[in-house]
Amino acid sequence: MEQWYQRYPQLLDAERAAMYDFQGDKAVLGTLADGRACWCVRCQPIIAGREKWDCRVYEICLVYDANHPRAVCGTSVKAYLLNPTLEDLQEIVNRSPNVSPKVIPHLLKDERGVLYLCSTDSAHVSVDGSSAGGITSAATSLRYALRWINAFELGLLDPVTWESFQKEGVI
Repeated sequence: MEQWYQRYPQLLDAERAAMYDFQGDKAVLGTLADGRACWCVRCQPIIAGREKWDCRVYEICLVYDANHPRAVCGTSVKAYLLNPTLEDLQEIVNRSPNVSPKVIPHLLKDERGVLYLCSTDSAHVSVDGSSAGGITSAATSLRYALRWINAFELGLLDPVTWESFQKEGVI
């Protein structure tokens, strides 16, 4: 299947520039076996004034749909957690006494049945450049994923935040 970056090499250049502006050399561009482009990013968000050593490190894979920038259920760049996995996070939720319900919200299944972060509504992404921000990029999807991670981590600390995180469009 032909990939978006083959049809629009200038868009790939823009994607590289946007990610570099956001992450510098910390993000690595690659391709999956099926030809889809992806970024691998390692980040350690500082949560609620904690010391960096006390914050979880996340490895995220941002995978472009073959027809990027067409968006379905949010964005055409999906954020998958590699480490910790969603299963690891579920174990943390299950062990957290102040967290209820014991459900990790805002997850979707891709066409392969794999869960990824649902971190934005399709109304908040641009697929045709008509918005002032242009076409939604992997850098934008990473920002949304980091917002999801922050809400998750803060929710583990505060039951009111966890309750808000469960609701659509609140956080």
